[in-house]
Amino acid sequence: VVELYTDGIDDAAEVNQELQLERYKTAAIPFYAIVGPDGRPIVEFAGRTTDEETFRSFLSQGLKRFLTEL
Repeated sequence: VVELYTDGIDDAAEVNQELQLERYKTAAIPFYAIVGPDGRPIVEFAGRTTDEETFRSFLSQGLKRFLTEL
């Protein structure tokens, strides 16, 4: 599990914002990604949801894709 804080005003947050934009082409907050061992994103979820099933579905999709790639 890795957390990348991009919503601060310090230098670290600015570097993280640039990394998120470069790697994922979005500045969405929040932004979730399940990343494989090679560093490539398996699935991405941009934005906020309060719907548990929507987020569960994102996680399930990521797990299925991850297991398929093994």
